[in-house]
Amino acid sequence: MTVRRALALPPAALAVLLALISLAGPAAADRAEPGFQRSTVLILEPPVTSLRADVVGGDGFLRLRVDRGHEVLVLGYEGEPYLRVLTDGAVEENRRSPARALNADRYGDVEPDPTADAAAPPEWEHAGGGGLALWHDHRIHWMARTTPPVQVEADGTRVVSRWVVPLIVDGAPVELRGLLVDLPARDASPWIAGWAAGAALLVLLGLWRTPAVLPPLVIAAGGALGTTVAQLARLPDGARPAAATMLLPGLGLAGAVLATVAIRWRWLGVPLLAASGAAVALWGAEWSVTWTRPVLVEGVPDTAQRVAAAVAVGAGVAAVVVGVVRVVWPDRGRRRRGRGADDVGLVQPGAAPDTGAEPASLRFHASPARASHTTRWPLFTVVSAQS
Repeated sequence: MTVRRALALPPAALAVLLALISLAGPAAADRAEPGFQRSTVLILEPPVTSLRADVVGGDGFLRLRVDRGHEVLVLGYEGEPYLRVLTDGAVEENRRSPARALNADRYGDVEPDPTADAAAPPEWEHAGGGGLALWHDHRIHWMARTTPPVQVEADGTRVVSRWVVPLIVDGAPVELRGLLVDLPARDASPWIAGWAAGAALLVLLGLWRTPAVLPPLVIAAGGALGTTVAQLARLPDGARPAAATMLLPGLGLAGAVLATVAIRWRWLGVPLLAASGAAVALWGAEWSVTWTRPVLVEGVPDTAQRVAAAVAVGAGVAAVVVGVVRVVWPDRGRRRRGRGADDVGLVQPGAAPDTGAEPASLRFHASPARASHTTRWPLFTVVSAQS
């Protein structure tokens, strides 16, 4: 291994390691994610015009938006005061409510709060503002990680549950009613075939000419970063993933741009190509769940999310393959072609020969038809020059 190739490996390995860390980090966050169930608000009973309710993240979060001048109290799982929106738009949470600890995780996988007591007087603390309340409510989704039992109705709807969340609006009891349904998995084979075909084509182009992989990689990385930023910007606080989710596509885009500039120095540009491809491919692998899951997170159109994931995987994998091949087995074809004439001491027409050859031999090698032979068969050229 040459010194330049050895020096190029640590930056590439570090970039891939950072990409892996950034991929693993946000996964632990409790955020809206694609799934197989969709929860929908059906009705407020009795109807209330000062309150609007919907579900964010398929079935992940219940959201209330309350007009100023009205007060809404949400009751917890034991009928205790859990959350309230005041007339000035302030949102408060009862510290003594058992629902407070349970709602910190989608599946309720938390340690019980020893201070929680449904019968105790509420202790309110600030939890938001603007008349907007958003929280995990376990009444609107399936709590287990297993497939839920369903009841298939006459129209084919797979009903998991019909849920009710009790409210008190301006002192009057109101029931928020909704429906949780299960949807079948989507067929991922078209997306897999698409990224695989695209990756194969890019690998062939990249092995023929390495820079050919860079424009698709920049486009894929830009699409990945744009998709992530758009979703972050449009999701409400609480359902929004950590800002660190931008690190993975950001690394990919930065590396792809740098590789485009540095590709002329192959010892630097090629490892950057492989490292940025790894970051983009990892982002695409994380988002590949969108190919099979019918319920996606809001913020970006469903088809755009699936296309961005397929393009990222295809371009990223191709960049990794081409980059690794070029690092481990550098392309020597250009070197042979570039020094073919020099190996036999030939010079350009009009220049002084290095080997003392007669001018006739120089004119002979200046012929375009025979000049091509000087690159491919230097031995033949030597014999011809000496004859």
